[in-house]
Amino acid sequence: MADLASQNLRQSQDSQASCNKETILKMLQEISQRDLQLSTFACFAAGYLLDKYHDTVGDPIQLPQSFLLQPYPIGPGSLQLQSGHKGSADNLLYRITLRTADEHEEFLQGLLVGRLMKNHMATHYVIFLASDHRIYACLSSAVDKYEMGPYRDYDEDYDEDDWEDSYEVEEDIYMDDKEVFGGNVTMVDFGTLSDLINSNGNCKYTIMDNITSWVCFGYAEGKNDPTFNNDAVLAKLSRSSSLA
Repeated sequence: MADLASQNLRQSQDSQASCNKETILKMLQEISQRDLQLSTFACFAAGYLLDKYHDTVGDPIQLPQSFLLQPYPIGPGSLQLQSGHKGSADNLLYRITLRTADEHEEFLQGLLVGRLMKNHMATHYVIFLASDHRIYACLSSAVDKYEMGPYRDYDEDYDEDDWEDSYEVEEDIYMDDKEVFGGNVTMVDFGTLSDLINSNGNCKYTIMDNITSWVCFGYAEGKNDPTFNNDAVLAKLSRSSSLA
């Protein structure tokens, strides 16, 4: 069976109208149901659709209260990358290592799906759809200078010589980190994707007070990466023990 991300990639090449919010949510549901078991092409297809959606539609997806998910491919320079890993703009599948207050480590596998917004203002929180079917927002104050950013405004007369100046302006649109959740918050759990869709965002979020820091690295070969299967076991054990 072909990956839904791959199917939607082919469909979106044929029809601009097929790349809408329902397409994105359906793709994310399929990816979640498959526990992020994505080929390298499926990873690329997911990124392509997120980019196409942002470029042609761009409407954010409602999260609890005043929060929103702005779907688009986040650049690796916007992440807390593990030492020795550069990341890739073409592959949005990551292993995420969480450090707790008592110096333990927990693990997640996540697909990087966009940026957290509050009252339609951009924040420094990036959003992962994790292998436990939940949506997590992780604080990362860096912003990749090569990513298009949450407010894409395509202009056919765009001049590359003005790019650096426009980027400097864009940096000012991000909310102060402490204003987003009212303090120093590293990570937030926005619940399962299915609950989010079924409630149309009318659900609760949980601040993960025990998480003090996080790092990640990308799977260059998707599910065929040599570490992917072992990490999947670690992630399942890690989340099970944290809920015990």
